[in-house]
Amino acid sequence: MSSTGNDSPSRPGERRDRPVELAEHRWPNCSVLVIHADASMRSDLERMLARRCGMVQSAPDVGRAAQLRTRLHFDLVILGDDGPQQPGLADLHALRELGHGGDVILITSAAVDVASAIEAMRAGAADLIFRPLRAELLLDAVRRSFERAQAVDARTLPG
Repeated sequence: MSSTGNDSPSRPGERRDRPVELAEHRWPNCSVLVIHADASMRSDLERMLARRCGMVQSAPDVGRAAQLRTRLHFDLVILGDDGPQQPGLADLHALRELGHGGDVILITSAAVDVASAIEAMRAGAADLIFRPLRAELLLDAVRRSFERAQAVDARTLPG
């Protein structure tokens, strides 16, 4: 914790003990692809992220997302599921097969069972966010994803 008494980290990479305020989330150099079948949810996610990220695009399915990925780079994918019977695993596997090696945040139903949640993490989901969606939880997951990517870049770039 920083000496100011708030929960903002005083050094990059310092752990936070609670979610940050929404206004603190800004990633002007990062790009996000939102994949969600529900047009209203896709629009809400785009609106929430567009104010904070350098680029946000969306697609209703993995096929259309693949078309976007042929001409644009995305640092992060946010993937919505199709309900408790389809926790997004097939789409997550499809993204990996298409070559997306970056983080994927899966938004899923709270009705998803523990086994499916574990399977999603094993399949490469960086984070699971349960509906009903809370903006601060999603934005914290996005922050963690970008921090992980930044840490990897710092370790791999010649210095």
